[in-house]
Amino acid sequence: MSKAHPDCAFVMSSTIHLVSGRLGTTAGFNANTNAVTEDNDGELAAGYFDGYVDLTHILSYKLGKQLSQMATYRVSYIQMDLRNVNNVLDNDTSLTIGGVTRWYCPTKHRVDALQFARQYKRNMRLGDQAGSSDPFTPWQNDTHYQGIRFNWSGDDDIGTGQTTDDTAVLAGTNFSLKEVFEHYNDALGGTPGNEGRPTSGEGQALWNTRTAGTEDDAEAYYWVTTFQNRMPTADFVDDGETHMSFSNIHTLDLGQRHIEVLGGLLYVEGVHTNTDTAGIAEDEYYIQMTIGVEGWSEF
Repeated sequence: MSKAHPDCAFVMSSTIHLVSGRLGTTAGFNANTNAVTEDNDGELAAGYFDGYVDLTHILSYKLGKQLSQMATYRVSYIQMDLRNVNNVLDNDTSLTIGGVTRWYCPTKHRVDALQFARQYKRNMRLGDQAGSSDPFTPWQNDTHYQGIRFNWSGDDDIGTGQTTDDTAVLAGTNFSLKEVFEHYNDALGGTPGNEGRPTSGEGQALWNTRTAGTEDDAEAYYWVTTFQNRMPTADFVDDGETHMSFSNIHTLDLGQRHIEVLGGLLYVEGVHTNTDTAGIAEDEYYIQMTIGVEGWSEF
């Protein structure tokens, strides 16, 4: 496999691993809720649906071996769809939902930041005692994996095997990409002002930080998908006539190209839906996500 690129890039590949799951339900497809429904005004409140896809957990389970977040994963296919939820509400209406999927590509400073965090944990091991609950301490039987595992921006985003940061400097208890990038950039002095570059006028710096670690700095694309069950006629009169059901699946198919996902971690945010229909009970739907992974390169 090729080495991780210092910046975002597309290269040829010939193999692919297809993984699929329901966000908030399937292991590795983590989310703060397992189902979505239409919003009264059509714009979802911030935090209504936040999903965190951990490709390392998903592929470790599928392939029967431990995969590392200290790697870049090559993704060439993403599909988003909706599935009916079998609960007390009959699925007889429809939903359209749109959102944004984000990830970080492996720039030099981002990779350096993660390697620095890993080295920090290794250095801490020298002063720890055997038997501690931290896998970076010298376990007596040495069976615990010692790879650093991190969240997107806060504790419990991935929820499985996340690594404690053991410092009061970072927010929360566990490592996250956002925190590692932010504090490594502070240590680096990686802002235009710190480097003595102008921040306005001709010749100004157009970047904010060297690690570019905010969600707005992450790679992103917009998607929308629809699922409609059989519906009565437009006036909702039970005259025996129905509209046929249909599903409008969102697909990002890059063919012989791919995106490079740092740490195998993607963030899926729900943004908007169709508006609520008065007098009709809101159905709930799972968000189904399928991802094609061509391979990965550790650093």
